[in-house]
Amino acid sequence: MAGAFDKAEQWRRRAAELLSVAATMREPAARASLREIAASLERHADKLEEVSLKICRVQRRAARWRQAVPGASCVGTTIPA
Repeated sequence: MAGAFDKAEQWRRRAAELLSVAATMREPAARASLREIAASLERHADKLEEVSLKICRVQRRAARWRQAVPGASCVGTTIPA
């Protein structure tokens, strides 16, 4: 999931760039719009990292479960914590 974390960091850099541009804007509506877009990018990056971490945890649990039960499949089965 390193790719997802890299993508989240790219979105954060873009958000920072938008905030820098917004700081130079004279038009209040344009400045507010850029700030809203930057905040959306930050939230998107947060959610991407959150989901990526959840996927990693599930994959680790599934791997441990498969090792504990040789020949088992995760399909239609509850994976123990």
